Amino acid sequence: MRFLTVHQPYAALLVAGLKTIERRRQPTRYRGPLVIHAGLKRLETPGDFRLLLARLPRALVEASGVCVGLVELVECRKATLADRDAMCAEPGDQAFAWVVRSPRTLPEFLSLRGEQGLRRLPPEIATRIAAWQHAGLLA
Repeated sequence: MRFLTVHQPYAALLVAGLKTIERRRQPTRYRGPLVIHAGLKRLETPGDFRLLLARLPRALVEASGVCVGLVELVECRKATLADRDAMCAEPGDQAFAWVVRSPRTLPEFLSLRGEQGLRRLPPEIATRIAAWQHAGLLA
């Protein structure tokens, strides 16, 4: 299983299903389950997207340094201006759109040191998340 570190509040928006495209500088061939790790760094949310945050649990928005949820990465393509709302950001000139589906919040946030890029999840965390999936806790 792979994980991706995403700055808050974008990590919260992804696992809540309010953000369905993650903007990245690099494309990826990977498709499948992707754990979202809320990084330590917070970014300013553009004004017209701040209202989305008010709909989310405070603990999710404020989480940092932890895995907060799981999505399915289903597509990667060049970002366009039409992706703005799904990205909750401007696409930029050199951006790629990592399209995600099936967002789920973890029943318990799991501490993990973030890293740049797409990384393999440590086995102990992957095992715990797989157990939650098997038990139907991530439905």
